[in-house]
Amino acid sequence: MKKKLIYYFLIAAFLGQFSEGIFNIVCILLLTELGSSYISIGYMFVLIMLPSVFIQPISGPLIDSKNKAKFSAILAFIRGIFIALIPIWKLLFGSSILIIYISILISYIMYHLLSSTNDSMMAELTTEKNQKITKMIAAMQGALQVGLLSSALIAGGLTQKFNAYIPLTISAILYFISSILFFSIKKAS
Repeated sequence: MKKKLIYYFLIAAFLGQFSEGIFNIVCILLLTELGSSYISIGYMFVLIMLPSVFIQPISGPLIDSKNKAKFSAILAFIRGIFIALIPIWKLLFGSSILIIYISILISYIMYHLLSSTNDSMMAELTTEKNQKITKMIAAMQGALQVGLLSSALIAGGLTQKFNAYIPLTISAILYFISSILFFSIKKAS
């Protein structure tokens, strides 16, 4: 049973990392296009890093007080909603730099909490002295980086072929799938 939970966790983490690459590339493209200034990308990086300054001091006690799988599922779901907000807003009201900035800020609050929660959950899931699991996690860390690179390439290709909102929709869907997988860990544990 524990191996199944680890597989769910690793797939959910991979999907989140893959989605992360898409979200970053597409936000840079949209902000360059809509903001017509590289200063707008600078604001994006401030919004990405700002949450970590405030979240890091409280994340440990907050995460330890929660069911980590359920918390990860909720964080991934909220992140998916705020990523989906950008294409939905575009469809209903037109493009908005403010909505992109709000999405980035809220999304990265969730991201920083999710990253810390996932690190803690990985440590809990792999407490047993199983050499295969340790090797699998090492391989997964490499796969996460490959996923980040490949997602950036896919985001670029989809954006060129369609528009920036299609990859954002895919990114949000991947977070929703990730949320379901994290919830499956909660139910099975």
